Amino acid sequence: MQAIRMLVVGDNVDFVEGLHAWLTRVADIEIVGIEHSGAGAIEKVAALRPQIVVMDVTMADMSGFAACRRIRADHGAPMIVLMTFHESETVRREAAAAGADEVIGKGHIATTLMPLVRDLAGWTVDERTHRDRLRKPEKPEKTQKSQP
Repeated sequence: MQAIRMLVVGDNVDFVEGLHAWLTRVADIEIVGIEHSGAGAIEKVAALRPQIVVMDVTMADMSGFAACRRIRADHGAPMIVLMTFHESETVRREAAAAGADEVIGKGHIATTLMPLVRDLAGWTVDERTHRDRLRKPEKPEKTQKSQP
């Protein structure tokens, strides 16, 4: 199986470096880059073409929401997972409006990030401009054996 190409973005250098160190030990992940600004993320997405961007919501130069909108303007945009310490319905709505595929709490990264990334990487995309366009591959229905 081919590794999932990922870009990690956040302006907290220690957090991003720690996340990078952890993800480099995951066999099916290839970290194609790390970035510490929203503007830099937009440039790196264009240059590196990752499959998935994991990006902080709160950054000094521009929010993860704004960076997500700019990245989404590119038709071939990757899937985007936004990270936040402030999980709320308001954050989820704003993330969805910006075109993010998912939002995860930083406090839950160790247990939720990899299952989520693997799930997203397995999805197929039709005319993708927003999360609502994502569709999981069709799976054949299991036939039930008749009971005697």
